[in-house]
Amino acid sequence: MVSKSTQKRVEIQQQSKSKEDQQRRESPAGYHYYYSYLENPRNWYLKYVLGLKPRFTPPPLVKGGCLHEAIASYYQNNFSLDAALETYTTEMESREEDYEKPLEFRRDMYVGVEMLTHWHGVWGERDQETYDVIEIERGYEFNIGPGGKLRFTVRPDRVFRDKETGYYYVLDSKTSTWSVDKTIQQADAEDQLTAYIWAMNKAHPEWKVNSAMIDVMYARMSRDKERITSQNSVRSDPIYRTQSSLTIFEMNIVGIIIETTQKVKALATTPWPLLFPRNGRIAGLFSDPYEALSRIDVKPGMIPAGFVKDEWHEVRELVEQIDLDEWIDYSRMKKEKTDV
Repeated sequence: MVSKSTQKRVEIQQQSKSKEDQQRRESPAGYHYYYSYLENPRNWYLKYVLGLKPRFTPPPLVKGGCLHEAIASYYQNNFSLDAALETYTTEMESREEDYEKPLEFRRDMYVGVEMLTHWHGVWGERDQETYDVIEIERGYEFNIGPGGKLRFTVRPDRVFRDKETGYYYVLDSKTSTWSVDKTIQQADAEDQLTAYIWAMNKAHPEWKVNSAMIDVMYARMSRDKERITSQNSVRSDPIYRTQSSLTIFEMNIVGIIIETTQKVKALATTPWPLLFPRNGRIAGLFSDPYEALSRIDVKPGMIPAGFVKDEWHEVRELVEQIDLDEWIDYSRMKKEKTDV
């Protein structure tokens, strides 16, 4: 007889990402695709329209991605630290070539193991006692826009249900060497959590999800970056979104779809630097892998030193299927209907 815990673990694994999904975590017509345009239009053009990918990935992105996979494995395997560590080391080894400096790879392998071990010690027992694990990294697709012709994708990290209250929460994992408080504040200010809650309301309205929590795994390194001097694992209080904010989020998505489509189609007659300005503030705040190209006249077909071609054929297909007049009429109708 199959135990309830084993059956639940199998169900969660069946909901999780395929290997193909893991290789490209984002997809066109998804939250990251459109909101990265708002963050930095120039990078969006370089990445998605020209299909340029840095030869090497910034170490925090590699480590963060591997930790995400490890956390998913942790819950899929009944709160198993061993499973999480095995997944982390395997994922890191598969991405060693993404590191430009071997020393940084070895450092991150060590740091990630320590962070997972510490995080498990803080939350493992509490989560088992407090929550039912409902979903792990399940991808959702919704038909939006005029006639529901466009499929929009969202993939929350995980969904928990409080055993005592019955409330559902979306949880999002973040890693930081910067600041726990500022990481939570930044996540609250952005709309990724809004996208997750919006998706849950569409997919499971009976769950009445209106909040999310941020799991932050923090580790501060020594000045020589050879050892951890302090670390912490913090979970935020529930961060709420109102129904009005979810409506505005969906309207914003429609607006971004119209704007990006207009600009890509305008490339036939308008120089790209006029259509896709760079955001120097973002480049200055964070390590920007595209900054080296942001002031260069990169022409289609060029592959600058330090970059490789990473085609996004789906982008061209997406733009071609969008009738701008139809979408503009749809956005006007939606605004009048919601009266926002």
